Amino acid sequence: LGFLPLLVMGGMAAYNLAEKLLGSTSVRPTIDITADRQVQQHHTQTIKIMTEASGQPKDVAVKVIVHTPRGKRESLKLSHVSIGKYNASYEPETPGRYKVHVIAANGKHSTSHETFSFKVPAPAAKRLVPSHAPSRPP
Repeated sequence: LGFLPLLVMGGMAAYNLAEKLLGSTSVRPTIDITADRQVQQHHTQTIKIMTEASGQPKDVAVKVIVHTPRGKRESLKLSHVSIGKYNASYEPETPGRYKVHVIAANGKHSTSHETFSFKVPAPAAKRLVPSHAPSRPP
């Protein structure tokens, strides 16, 4: 049993070498979200997401969920722009505050969460102007 410490050390060395060659999967990714803080109703909100691990752009599993003012949850489709960069688009249908939840996973146990919110203002009330002014009696 005197060889057990050698096996443990050999296993640790192999793990460290694999981590250096393949990159660590245990580093929690960081998430940066860029989007407008206010969007008009029925206009497209573009959400830009950047993910990093160990200070470098990194492709990870990303999920984006929008919570609407009415309590509905919608998953957004992402487009991969480049390493660690993703875009998603959303067109809000109703006025109110929308919450965007981004989840990035770099391996099974390294998950990060970020939240972003934006507002959709109510449309301005239209002012009714009569087509002709009522005539005054002479």
